[in-house]
Amino acid sequence: MSAPPSQQPTPAVPADSRARAAEPGSIGSPRHGVGFWCVAFAFLVAMAFSTVPTPLYPLYMQADGFSTFTVTVVFAVYAVGVIASLILAGHVSDWVGRKRVLVTALALELVAAVVFLLSSALPALIVGRVVSGLGVGMLTATATAHLHELHSAHRPEASPQRFQIVSTAANIGGLGAGTLVAGCLAQWVDGPLRTPTPSSPACSCSRSSPCSPRPRPSSCAGAAARTARSG
Repeated sequence: MSAPPSQQPTPAVPADSRARAAEPGSIGSPRHGVGFWCVAFAFLVAMAFSTVPTPLYPLYMQADGFSTFTVTVVFAVYAVGVIASLILAGHVSDWVGRKRVLVTALALELVAAVVFLLSSALPALIVGRVVSGLGVGMLTATATAHLHELHSAHRPEASPQRFQIVSTAANIGGLGAGTLVAGCLAQWVDGPLRTPTPSSPACSCSRSSPCSPRPRPSSCAGAAARTARSG
């Protein structure tokens, strides 16, 4: 009987190497990182556009003789649009995808900008603010959920702090930036009731995420509640 063949000893693998091999990658696809910042930029610009008319209302009062009650109505219909959008379309992106809803919301903001450009009459202002509110309601919940998904896909092992900071800055910072930019343009640029309007949606119309993770049910619809009070 022949002797059993000699077995080669298995080289030892350091424990820390095995741990690193088993550990999921801390950085995901670069496309998710690019998408994260594209969505954040579109979110910022769209929220800025929603507050562009705010410093222009006194000019509307002077040019068209609007009363304080009329301006209050224009403010109120924006909130109606936001609330209606949240109720009717707040979770649609869970079913049809984040990107489709984001593109639809940005298209509504473009429609509102066109309405503001075509006329400064009261009916046009009311229609434009309702359409803008519908777009903002769709955008806020969807963009917040999409930013969270893109952050998790790009940095699966990272803290959610970056997502929280960026989404809050885009939301609240956009609301403040829109008023500031519109006020500056109205002060120093010709056509104060026309110039500020197309600047915001024109910047964001081409911004969308190049890579979208599979949507998860969103619990971020409440993030849009404060936007209904900002118009």
